[in-house]
Amino acid sequence: MLSLFLIPLALESNAAGGLNQDSASVYSSLGSSFYDPYYQMNVPEVAQGASLTVMVSFTPSNSCPKVGCNMSVGFAFDTVPNYTTSASGYTNASNANPSNTFTALPNQPYVLSFSVTAPTTASNFYVHQYQVDIVNYAQANNSTSSEDLLDSLYGKVAIISPAQQSYWFANKNLTTMASAYSGVFSSVLSSPNSYHYSQTVSFITQSTTSASKASTQYSEGNFAAANSSEVLALSQYQQAVSSYQSGASSLDSANNTYQSLVPYGALLLGIGALIAGIGLAIGAFRKSA
Repeated sequence: MLSLFLIPLALESNAAGGLNQDSASVYSSLGSSFYDPYYQMNVPEVAQGASLTVMVSFTPSNSCPKVGCNMSVGFAFDTVPNYTTSASGYTNASNANPSNTFTALPNQPYVLSFSVTAPTTASNFYVHQYQVDIVNYAQANNSTSSEDLLDSLYGKVAIISPAQQSYWFANKNLTTMASAYSGVFSSVLSSPNSYHYSQTVSFITQSTTSASKASTQYSEGNFAAANSSEVLALSQYQQAVSSYQSGASSLDSANNTYQSLVPYGALLLGIGALIAGIGLAIGAFRKSA
């Protein structure tokens, strides 16, 4: 469903004739953009067949009459035939088709947010281009349907495989977990009690090795293997965390037991000293007798 928001802010002018300004951005469940070593660039990514969110902002100029313009925004990936403003160029983005119009007033900033589905057959071996067209279908009180393309905006997006998406989800989870526990692990493993965490160290080492292998595989385009290695790296790090928590709990329990036994140890030492003193006193008495 196409949603429309009116915002009371004047944005920077950077548009063609008929618009004071326009801009477009896209993002998916993976975010708006990050560096991908396979494509060797920062780029937004969306899995094949998954949803991509598009946000378009624009402000009609004074060329739009006071009664408003019959405006529309269209979106297409470069995988679509007839990559133009014609309806066939937007068949994979039905809720962003230029035939879906609304009234826009001159000098009023608008932000449109809608979702499109990434083509399931798009190649994931190279980065794709998308196009956003802002169209004016004449005055709002005019029954004609003449099409006036006010501006076209372009951007790049990687349409990735499900294996790549799974890899990046595992990678982000591993990065977040490692960031949360790196300080704790560094402190604990350098302490005198570090021998309690030998299994933790083993899991961390395994995770580092698996993650390094996954990174190499991903860069080479071996996405399925990279995903398996990265998921394994995440699992091994989770095991390291569990092992650490178990070791810390065990060590705390041992320390608590020791602390609870200290008073009894002191009492036993006192009793021993008392018995020894009595023994010496008895010995001395016998000698004097």
